[in-house]
Amino acid sequence: MAQTQHTVDETRPERNCSEFDLLLVAIPLALLAGVGSVVLFPIPQFVGVTLGAAVAACLVGYSIYAIAQSAYMSAEETAGSHHTTAE
Repeated sequence: MAQTQHTVDETRPERNCSEFDLLLVAIPLALLAGVGSVVLFPIPQFVGVTLGAAVAACLVGYSIYAIAQSAYMSAEETAGSHHTTAE
């Protein structure tokens, strides 16, 4: 039985963080900051957790809005490239 060996190209693609990757990092950080603020500052626990959750909810809302906008724009561009006008 003959075996063939495939060489693997060792070049790696550049890793670029998109806006959505950063949002995925920021959401749990906002929650942790809310919980951490309870430890660092003399505020009630529900206030810190609520503030962290509010910031995280705003980030989630922004990401949903941004995703919807970018999907809408790309759909319009795709649809616009298929339409031809007869003049």
